[in-house]
Amino acid sequence: MVGRILSNKTSHFAHSFKKKGRESLTIMIIPHGHDRVFSFHMNWLSILFFASIILMAIVLSSYGIYLQNIKKQEIEKLKALHGVNFGAALQLHSSSKEMIDFNDELIGNMLQIAEQIGIAEDHDELYFPVSKAENIADAQLFAEILSNENLRPGFNYIPTVYTLKTLHIQMNNSTNMMNSMKEKLGSGGIGVYSEMPTGRPLHMNAGLHDTSGFGYRPDPINRSGVEFHNGFDISGPAGTKVYATGHGEVERVMHRDAGYGNAVIVRHGFGFYSLYAHLKSSAVKPGMKVNKGTLVGYLGRTGRVTGPHLHYEVWKGYQNRINPIEFICSTDLSSRPCQKYNSR
Repeated sequence: MVGRILSNKTSHFAHSFKKKGRESLTIMIIPHGHDRVFSFHMNWLSILFFASIILMAIVLSSYGIYLQNIKKQEIEKLKALHGVNFGAALQLHSSSKEMIDFNDELIGNMLQIAEQIGIAEDHDELYFPVSKAENIADAQLFAEILSNENLRPGFNYIPTVYTLKTLHIQMNNSTNMMNSMKEKLGSGGIGVYSEMPTGRPLHMNAGLHDTSGFGYRPDPINRSGVEFHNGFDISGPAGTKVYATGHGEVERVMHRDAGYGNAVIVRHGFGFYSLYAHLKSSAVKPGMKVNKGTLVGYLGRTGRVTGPHLHYEVWKGYQNRINPIEFICSTDLSSRPCQKYNSR
């Protein structure tokens, strides 16, 4: 019985609320000096909806103002606690954060250089991200607070101290990495750049032409299908002098190889090799030391060829072939292939 009465009361209230909500309110706007009257109709549910949105906006705005005031109060407390130098400390905090980001980018660039010259595996363990430096800084400062009897429980340094500690740890990290790279590369012999195979193996003139680059191409021998071309081809008159592109030692001299014909392989520093193939003849012997610009042979048409040209390869590790164009174009800025490559 009681349940039926409650059900009837609930149904009656819902019906009355819906009926009241469908009732319209007319709002009229009568501008001064105009004959036209503007009016629009809204039911109570719509009014309630818009009123809720306005109320929510007021609440959120008030909360934002409240948080801003709290932040101002905290800054004022810190100013009172740390004196007139607090403003300078905030500026130092901002500058230190920028230096941390810059130093992290610098370390990343050093790792790329180490990878390029084949010594990255020796330096990966020396690198750690900013988050690790922050954790080390927090741990060291926390231990310092615990060991100081004059500091109350729950004491914390201002943020600038933590940022500077992080920067100090990170810069020590990058210094260790630079010292390790310097030790690995050596400070007294030839530079890294001269040890790498850079530039062109031929002195370019009107009779020489770039004919084929690194990558897939139509098979020039079978005239059908495609093949992957591992090097860079330069055609020209047979007998044109071919030069080493970097300091190193002759690793191997090949004679009448089915693919390469007569060829010379030079081992450079930091895991680089260069190969000069289809030579008419070679001018060096295995074990011979060569410098950048040393004559290694003469352009020819030996091996699997369709005409006289030099097939030039660069390896990173023995027979791990990479695109020679980036090494050729490190000194060549005028040829069409290098202008295209350097404008990427």
